[in-house]
Amino acid sequence: MGQSPVITTPHMSMPRIGLGTWPLKGPDGQAAVESALGLGYRHVDTAEMYGNEVEVGAALRASGVARGDIFLTTKVWFDKPDGPRFRDAALACL
Repeated sequence: MGQSPVITTPHMSMPRIGLGTWPLKGPDGQAAVESALGLGYRHVDTAEMYGNEVEVGAALRASGVARGDIFLTTKVWFDKPDGPRFRDAALACL
């Protein structure tokens, strides 16, 4: 995969195209994320409701790509709109 288009803000630049991880689970899900990273993807999108954060994390570690080179985006479920519950959910995603 060649250089993908990026979106730039005053604070950062990140790939516009990311690998969506719904509904990737289990060993096949991990393998899919590892494969995408091997092909050059550097933006991985997940969410707590997908239930695959363990697989995504394992793939990130196994890929050999430096963590600082990967953009990992996630979504917190709507039942945690603010405050400590939102923060706890965001930290759990990591």
